[in-house]
Amino acid sequence: LNGLECRWDHISPPENRNEVVSLLVDAVNKESRSQGVVFSKVLDLIQQIYGPQALRNPISVSRLKLKPTYGTIRKEMLARLGRFNLSYLIKNWLATLYGPLFFRFHQSGQEYLRRLVEQSETLVIDGRINTVISGTGEQRLQLSKALEKMESGGEIIFGLHSSPESVITCYVRNRKEGHIHFVDGSSGGYTHAASMLKSKR
Repeated sequence: LNGLECRWDHISPPENRNEVVSLLVDAVNKESRSQGVVFSKVLDLIQQIYGPQALRNPISVSRLKLKPTYGTIRKEMLARLGRFNLSYLIKNWLATLYGPLFFRFHQSGQEYLRRLVEQSETLVIDGRINTVISGTGEQRLQLSKALEKMESGGEIIFGLHSSPESVITCYVRNRKEGHIHFVDGSSGGYTHAASMLKSKR
């Protein structure tokens, strides 16, 4: 947990989008060729309904805001160090207060934000599809109907949860290249989607 950072506030969806969907999809038939065909079908559906990855990404530079609160820095400190450390708390709280100026006026700060959006994990395929998508309620209903049809046909089971915002957790080794960002819907997006998925098993 040495590189863990949790300093970003909840993130509103990009313009013209009003919700964030956390989606988990399992193929019923786990045989690799069959699973690949089914996953390809699901990803095509997402693309048709929500558009390309860049358009459906719930993270955008304009919506990113640091959360320089004691609770945020304390939680990060305990996760990284496993104990209370006053100098860590003060140093990182001051850095977070200075952050908006760094990101706004410093070229390397602007580059970091651009890379943060690009390097955010919003789609992972690890034996199932795990994805976080920004869109509208109408798009979610359209996707749900299409997935329900695949589910009733015995191809998949899925869990889905919609949230008003997304949350991001960052793993930072260095601010130039060595950072990756994990995205979820607020209010326990993946957790609720996983509960829905498990109930169908």
